[in-house]
Amino acid sequence: MAFFDVHMYYGGCFGHVDGIMKYKDGEKTIVIGQDEDFWCIYEAEEQLRHLGIKKRSICAMWYKDPEVEAFDIGLIQFENDRDAIDMVRLGMLRGYVELYVVHSDREIEWFSEIGYIDVGGMMWEKAMLVESKLM
Repeated sequence: MAFFDVHMYYGGCFGHVDGIMKYKDGEKTIVIGQDEDFWCIYEAEEQLRHLGIKKRSICAMWYKDPEVEAFDIGLIQFENDRDAIDMVRLGMLRGYVELYVVHSDREIEWFSEIGYIDVGGMMWEKAMLVESKLM
C-alpha cells in the first residue's frame, strides 16, 4: 500500500491568458495521502462531493503531470479505470498529480466569452470566393 497527493482545482475554467492556456478563476485543495489501491473516478467524485461539488455539475475532469507546465500538451481526460491507473503511476512517481474539474455551468459562460468561428456561413462563403479568384 502506497500513498500520493492529489491537487484538485475546481470552480474555474480553462482559458487563455496572454496566449497561454491556464485554469482560471478556480480554487485549489490538496487531498493528502490518497491510497493508490482505492483511486478511481468515483473516489475523485467523492472527494469533490466533500468540497460541495455535485456530480451533475462536473462536465469533465482532466489530469496532468505537475512537471509539464503547458496545459495544451499536458492535459489528459480522466474518464475510466485506465486513466486512474495512469494517475496513480504518475502520483507515485512525482508524489502528487494535478486534477482539474470543468463544470458544465462554467463551460457555457466561457465559450460565450471567446465566441466561435462560423465554418458554414459567411466565413466559408468568403473563403470559397477567394479560392475561386485564385483558380
